[in-house]
Amino acid sequence: MKQGISCPKCGASNTIGYQFCGVCGEGLQTTCPVCDGIVESTFRFCPSCGAGIGWGMRLLRDMQSQLAQTEEVLRKMITQYSSDIQSQIAQTKDGLESMETQYSSEIKSQSALLNQAVSGIFKLVGEKHRGSMSKALNKGGTGLVGLGLGVIVLSYTPANLPNLAAIGVIVIASGFLLQIISSFVKS
Repeated sequence: MKQGISCPKCGASNTIGYQFCGVCGEGLQTTCPVCDGIVESTFRFCPSCGAGIGWGMRLLRDMQSQLAQTEEVLRKMITQYSSDIQSQIAQTKDGLESMETQYSSEIKSQSALLNQAVSGIFKLVGEKHRGSMSKALNKGGTGLVGLGLGVIVLSYTPANLPNLAAIGVIVIASGFLLQIISSFVKS
């Protein structure tokens, strides 16, 4: 008659030395937590060192194994997401640099056009009237800024006219532009 070991899960009889149950696949052996010797899963004590092997020790081993697996999964996720985040940062940086280059060239282009316009004004007015024209433009620009602020304030009256506020902003921008032109005319 063959000796057998009963499966702790399904109770099927298995040949001694088998690692897993032939019926349900449950592990039939465990490792002693003290001496690391192989112990049949139904034993309560390690035959090598006498340490307790009860279900609590098996549960502890299972939990340690699951913890190690979870830790490995988390490490992989951190590695994956870290590279994803670094990639997104690099793309954002490249995009910002591209925008900076684009807008920088547009600003230079607009500045060149403004300088051409001022040069044209100089030719029309002549060197003789440059100072008085600069003062007049500056004064007109200041007046437009004040007018724009007044229009914005009026837009917040009980009638609450939001379109009036937009007009005020445009008037203020025009005033600032005149003041900028006056500084070019002055120099």
